[in-house]
Amino acid sequence: MNEITYAILGILPSVIVLAAWIAALVFAIRMIGRGGGRPEKLLLIGACLMVASSLISIATPLLVPLMAAGITSPADQMSMIQFLGAAGIFNALLSLAGIILVVIAFWKKFTGSRPAAASE
Repeated sequence: MNEITYAILGILPSVIVLAAWIAALVFAIRMIGRGGGRPEKLLLIGACLMVASSLISIATPLLVPLMAAGITSPADQMSMIQFLGAAGIFNALLSLAGIILVVIAFWKKFTGSRPAAASE
């Protein structure tokens, strides 16, 4: 098996995660269409960020064999390593922001605007 086959096999878990976040995105869009408020909008933004993060995590391993084919010097190798490191950091920050927004959305949805208990 060649490098591209290994890269494709490596992205299979990311494809499954992408499908789950697309389902969450569709769910959030439907909730907003039915008159959803701020938690639903936060869920939509968080799901969009997670879809973008999943797409980056799918694209990065596929780029490695293509970038490695063009390496002719140690400087090229260093620039590829720097690019992959920057892409990883950006992807991690994107995922972190998405997860934080999804958690806030659920927090607001299930803990906010409850009627106060009548005190006697």
